Amino acid sequence: MTTERPMTSRVRALSRIDLFMLFVVIVWGVNFTVVKWALEKMSPWSFNLARFTMSAVAMAVLLRVRDGGLRGISASDLLAMIGIGILGNTVYQALFIQGIAWTTAGNAVLFIAINPLWTALLSAGLGVDRLTARTWGGIVLAMAGAALVALGGHRPGSAGIQWLGDGLVLLAGICWSAYTVLSRALLARHSPLRLTGVGLIAGTAGIWATTMPAAFRQDWQVLTWADWSAIAFAGLGALVFCYTVWAEGVKHVGPARTAAYANLTPAVGLLASAWALGEPLGWMRVVGATLTIYGVYITRTSRPRSL
Repeated sequence: MTTERPMTSRVRALSRIDLFMLFVVIVWGVNFTVVKWALEKMSPWSFNLARFTMSAVAMAVLLRVRDGGLRGISASDLLAMIGIGILGNTVYQALFIQGIAWTTAGNAVLFIAINPLWTALLSAGLGVDRLTARTWGGIVLAMAGAALVALGGHRPGSAGIQWLGDGLVLLAGICWSAYTVLSRALLARHSPLRLTGVGLIAGTAGIWATTMPAAFRQDWQVLTWADWSAIAFAGLGALVFCYTVWAEGVKHVGPARTAAYANLTPAVGLLASAWALGEPLGWMRVVGATLTIYGVYITRTSRPRSL
């Protein structure tokens, strides 16, 4: 009797985390469609400004309550957190938000999904990991799938603007991968929540510094409750809630099992954009999405060789 209770409690706890992780996948997948829809009424810059301001305030409160704020962070680590926070939020978000404004939500979610490939390549380039043949195979497969998605999702009459949007989203993914690789040393000394929180707040300051004129040009009075709901969903939901749950997932079930859930995000995003925005779901996009998801899965599950 005494040994069954801890095991039962643990199973229930893991099941609860698994359900939360599935909810995170749905939120992140749907978020691309929500952002694309909101950008029909708002400029990319004012939308980012609003959602990051909202999320930074909430994250500051969360950090204070759950992680003691900035206590115990050395000056050098704090500067490093601010630096990579600007890279992973200000620079990344500038490229991402303008990219999704010019391309489709379905393309954006697939191109962001291949971030682990850039992470693997950057890790190899910086001498952190050595890629195996299986990893290279996954990278090639996912890249081929991404190319099919781009070709299959091309909108008639969009000229080169959609290709430019695709390129910006790809560059955004490279920035996020650099943020991920550079975070490894800091994560050895600080919690994922603290690193994410400080980075998000620093990134929000960077967004304010670079996009403040957009706030004055935006007509905030025309926004409806639905528009503000989209901002809250993209800010509090996709950023604060999902980042926090993701950190809990890494803590309780490990990074490998947590990362496996992210493989479902592209499928959710592609279906959501097709249903809500009427984006095409042709055979090229379906095949390309399948190849991309499988290629990312191979890359995630391949063990890098030690240097």
